[in-house]
Amino acid sequence: MGQSAGLLKLGAIDMGIQWSLWAVASYYQTEKFYDLAGSSTFALLSVLSLKSLNPALLTPRQKVQTCMVLAWAARLGSFLFHRVMHAGLDSRFDKVKANPSKFLLYWTVQGLWVYITLFPTLLLNRDSRGPPIGLRDYLGWSLWLTGFLLEAFADYQKSR
Repeated sequence: MGQSAGLLKLGAIDMGIQWSLWAVASYYQTEKFYDLAGSSTFALLSVLSLKSLNPALLTPRQKVQTCMVLAWAARLGSFLFHRVMHAGLDSRFDKVKANPSKFLLYWTVQGLWVYITLFPTLLLNRDSRGPPIGLRDYLGWSLWLTGFLLEAFADYQKSR
Protein backbone atom coordinates (compact mmCIF):
# COMPACT_ATOMS: atom_id res chain seq x y z
CA MET A 1 0.00 0.00 0.00
CA GLY A 2 1.39 3.41 -0.95
CA GLN A 3 2.02 6.21 1.52
CA SER A 4 -0.96 8.23 0.39
CA ALA A 5 -3.31 5.25 0.53
CA GLY A 6 -2.09 4.36 4.02
CA LEU A 7 -2.57 7.91 5.25
CA LEU A 8 -6.04 8.06 3.69
CA LYS A 9 -6.93 4.75 5.32
CA LEU A 10 -5.88 6.09 8.74
CA GLY A 11 -7.96 9.23 8.09
CA ALA A 12 -10.95 7.06 7.22
CA ILE A 13 -10.48 5.01 10.39
CA ASP A 14 -10.28 8.23 12.41
CA MET A 15 -13.49 9.67 10.98
CA GLY A 16 -15.22 6.29 11.15
CA ILE A 17 -14.50 6.11 14.87
CA GLN A 18 -15.66 9.67 15.49
CA TRP A 19 -18.87 9.32 13.50
CA SER A 20 -19.70 5.92 14.99
CA LEU A 21 -19.25 7.23 18.50
CA TRP A 22 -21.21 10.35 17.60
CA ALA A 23 -24.15 8.09 16.71
CA VAL A 24 -24.01 6.49 20.16
CA ALA A 25 -23.47 9.80 21.96
CA SER A 26 -26.23 11.46 19.97
CA TYR A 27 -28.69 8.67 20.69
CA TYR A 28 -28.01 8.88 24.43
CA GLN A 29 -27.41 12.65 24.36
CA THR A 30 -24.18 12.29 26.28
CA GLU A 31 -20.76 13.86 26.01
CA LYS A 32 -19.16 11.76 28.71
CA PHE A 33 -16.85 9.81 26.42
CA TYR A 34 -16.09 12.55 23.86
CA ASP A 35 -12.57 13.39 25.10
CA LEU A 36 -11.77 9.77 25.84
CA ALA A 37 -12.73 8.94 22.24
CA GLY A 38 -10.40 11.63 20.91
CA SER A 39 -7.41 10.55 22.97
CA SER A 40 -8.05 6.86 22.26
CA THR A 41 -8.14 7.61 18.55
CA PHE A 42 -4.74 9.33 18.87
CA ALA A 43 -3.36 6.19 20.47
CA LEU A 44 -4.95 3.79 18.00
CA LEU A 45 -3.83 5.66 14.89
CA SER A 46 -0.29 5.97 16.28
CA VAL A 47 -0.06 2.23 16.83
CA LEU A 48 -1.68 1.41 13.49
CA SER A 49 0.79 3.68 11.70
CA LEU A 50 3.67 1.66 13.19
CA LYS A 51 2.05 -1.66 12.30
CA SER A 52 2.52 -0.89 8.61
CA LEU A 53 6.28 -1.36 9.01
CA ASN A 54 8.34 -4.45 9.68
CA PRO A 55 9.00 -4.39 13.47
CA ALA A 56 12.67 -5.14 12.86
CA LEU A 57 12.98 -1.96 10.78
CA LEU A 58 11.45 0.45 13.30
CA THR A 59 13.78 3.28 14.19
CA PRO A 60 14.38 4.57 17.71
CA ARG A 61 12.86 7.90 16.62
CA GLN A 62 9.62 6.20 15.58
CA LYS A 63 9.44 4.24 18.82
CA VAL A 64 10.11 7.28 21.03
CA GLN A 65 7.71 9.52 19.08
CA THR A 66 4.90 6.96 19.22
CA CYS A 67 5.49 6.31 22.93
CA MET A 68 5.28 10.06 23.57
CA VAL A 69 1.95 10.23 21.73
CA LEU A 70 0.67 7.24 23.71
CA ALA A 71 1.77 8.75 27.04
CA TRP A 72 0.17 12.10 26.20
CA ALA A 73 -3.07 10.51 25.00
CA ALA A 74 -3.32 8.30 28.11
CA ARG A 75 -2.65 11.16 30.50
CA LEU A 76 -4.92 13.71 28.86
CA GLY A 77 -7.69 11.25 28.06
CA SER A 78 -7.82 9.83 31.56
CA PHE A 79 -7.74 13.32 33.10
CA LEU A 80 -10.59 14.62 30.92
CA PHE A 81 -12.64 11.45 31.36
CA HIS A 82 -12.22 11.58 35.13
CA ARG A 83 -13.16 15.27 35.11
CA VAL A 84 -16.38 14.78 33.14
CA MET A 85 -17.37 11.75 35.21
CA HIS A 86 -16.75 13.66 38.43
CA ALA A 87 -18.63 16.77 37.23
CA GLY A 88 -21.38 14.72 35.59
CA LEU A 89 -21.29 16.81 32.40
CA ASP A 90 -19.18 18.97 30.12
CA SER A 91 -20.82 22.37 29.69
CA ARG A 92 -19.30 22.79 26.20
CA PHE A 93 -22.00 20.45 24.98
CA ASP A 94 -25.05 21.75 26.86
CA LYS A 95 -26.52 23.51 23.81
CA VAL A 96 -25.52 20.99 21.13
CA LYS A 97 -25.93 17.44 22.39
CA ALA A 98 -29.71 17.55 21.88
CA ASN A 99 -29.21 18.66 18.25
CA PRO A 100 -27.69 15.74 16.29
CA SER A 101 -26.40 17.83 13.35
CA LYS A 102 -24.65 20.36 15.60
CA PHE A 103 -23.31 17.55 17.78
CA LEU A 104 -21.96 15.83 14.65
CA LEU A 105 -19.99 18.97 13.86
CA TYR A 106 -18.15 18.70 17.21
CA TRP A 107 -17.28 15.05 16.56
CA THR A 108 -16.17 15.86 13.00
CA VAL A 109 -13.92 18.68 14.19
CA GLN A 110 -12.44 16.34 16.79
CA GLY A 111 -11.65 13.81 14.06
CA LEU A 112 -9.96 16.51 11.96
CA TRP A 113 -8.05 17.76 15.02
CA VAL A 114 -6.79 14.24 15.75
CA TYR A 115 -5.66 13.65 12.18
CA ILE A 116 -4.07 17.05 11.58
CA THR A 117 -2.16 17.19 14.86
CA LEU A 118 -1.08 13.54 14.56
CA PHE A 119 -0.05 13.92 10.91
CA PRO A 120 3.70 14.47 11.60
CA THR A 121 3.78 11.22 13.61
CA LEU A 122 1.84 9.40 10.90
CA LEU A 123 4.35 10.63 8.30
CA LEU A 124 7.30 9.64 10.48
CA ASN A 125 5.89 6.16 10.99
CA ARG A 126 5.47 5.54 7.25
CA ASP A 127 9.18 5.21 6.50
CA SER A 128 11.92 3.24 8.21
CA ARG A 129 14.67 5.46 6.81
CA GLY A 130 15.97 8.58 8.44
CA PRO A 131 19.03 10.24 9.85
CA PRO A 132 20.55 8.95 13.08
CA ILE A 133 19.31 10.31 16.39
CA GLY A 134 20.89 13.70 16.96
CA LEU A 135 20.76 16.92 18.93
CA ARG A 136 17.46 18.03 17.36
CA ASP A 137 15.82 14.83 18.57
CA TYR A 138 17.02 15.35 22.13
CA LEU A 139 15.98 19.02 22.07
CA GLY A 140 12.55 18.10 20.69
CA TRP A 141 12.04 15.34 23.24
CA SER A 142 13.12 17.69 26.03
CA LEU A 143 10.66 20.31 24.83
CA TRP A 144 7.92 17.66 24.68
CA LEU A 145 8.71 16.52 28.23
CA THR A 146 8.61 20.11 29.48
CA GLY A 147 5.22 20.67 27.85
CA PHE A 148 3.91 17.33 29.11
CA LEU A 149 4.90 18.14 32.69
CA LEU A 150 3.53 21.70 32.51
CA GLU A 151 0.23 20.42 31.10
CA ALA A 152 -0.03 17.75 33.79
CA PHE A 153 0.72 20.29 36.51
CA ALA A 154 -1.82 22.75 35.09
CA ASP A 155 -4.48 20.03 34.98
CA TYR A 156 -3.63 19.07 38.54
CA GLN A 157 -4.11 22.70 39.61
CA LYS A 158 -7.43 22.95 37.73
CA SER A 159 -8.72 19.83 39.44
CA ARG A 160 -8.07 21.11 42.98
